[in-house]
Amino acid sequence: MTRTGKILLAGTAAMLACAAAPACTSWVIHRSLSRSGMTLIQKSRDSYAGKLSADFRRSGGVRWLRVGTKPPYSTSAVSEKGIAVVNNDGDDVTLHHPGKEHQKIDNGFMIRQIVSCCDSAYEGAMLLREYGRNSLRFGRGGTFLVADTKRAFLVDIAPGYAEVKELTGGLVVISNTWHLPGGEEFSTKVPNGIMADRAREANTRMALKKERVGGKYTPRGTVNVSRMVCGTTPATRYPYRYTPGKAVSSLGGSCFELDSEFPAQLTTTYLTMGPQRHTIALPIPMALEQLPEKITSGKWAADVLTFREKVGNDYPGLAEIQKLEDRFFPEYEETREAARKLLREGKKDEAVKLLNDCFARQFKAADELMTKLTGEAK
Repeated sequence: MTRTGKILLAGTAAMLACAAAPACTSWVIHRSLSRSGMTLIQKSRDSYAGKLSADFRRSGGVRWLRVGTKPPYSTSAVSEKGIAVVNNDGDDVTLHHPGKEHQKIDNGFMIRQIVSCCDSAYEGAMLLREYGRNSLRFGRGGTFLVADTKRAFLVDIAPGYAEVKELTGGLVVISNTWHLPGGEEFSTKVPNGIMADRAREANTRMALKKERVGGKYTPRGTVNVSRMVCGTTPATRYPYRYTPGKAVSSLGGSCFELDSEFPAQLTTTYLTMGPQRHTIALPIPMALEQLPEKITSGKWAADVLTFREKVGNDYPGLAEIQKLEDRFFPEYEETREAARKLLREGKKDEAVKLLNDCFARQFKAADELMTKLTGEAK
């Protein structure tokens, strides 16, 4: 039996609830186009507000970072092997899981399987293909982006269908309409929905290009674009969505930067825990021992959601958030390279301490600023 087959059998015991993610926008940028030379993979998540949290976990002997809703559900994740996965809803379809033997293998479970059981992005993509084609996967149509330090894949999936495309260069932006052939046979997506999604993808792609530094893409640019407000016309559709009184809105994002040399320590997540226009993007190295309780418990994101309700989309405090990030990002990059030097010298404990100390300083400053902004909000 193949390794993928063994993972499939192991997955049949999973009984997790399915969570919808309407209107998400995600993208992957090939390592040849990033300033750091590392693959960038971004999830900008839209859904119904709920408990939002993140934490480091260990499954199957593999340490990984979970970003998602109420534990243990994942909406994006990255492992110490440098494998990251995100997913969006895709087309609604006429296909359904065929019978009462339904295994409730949903998006969150498949994300966990990929980061904890797979040794490469290719293996993760093949696992998704098997779940789809064998009608094991539960839920509506969806799209996954799976990447490691060398390769990246786009997977369109539904119960009874899956297609895979390797991304050998450039970037791809996905919203909530499929990209690969075959699914049109059973898609129920209407033309207006397709056009709205394609507009969001096109505008996001052009915005990312404008954020390049020396022709290269950066985490700073990715975070900036994730905050661009979505309007109602095709020319104004972007990733960030919030209208008071509407149930579905943007709930945060994660930009994974996959380090090929020391993935277990230097792979980095730029995490916006809560609506991305209302909170700080924190650089989180895989070497971090654990996230603060404010984030793991969901309190941080809950406070950010309340803050957004008070101040709306446009408020002066966003400039203060960006100013602090402009200090954080270069400081973190400098620290990461100092840690890389230590790791090359075999000084792992010193490198890990350096990275943890940097995060502690930055989190303290971020917490102080967010406490100030939320306290001032009327």
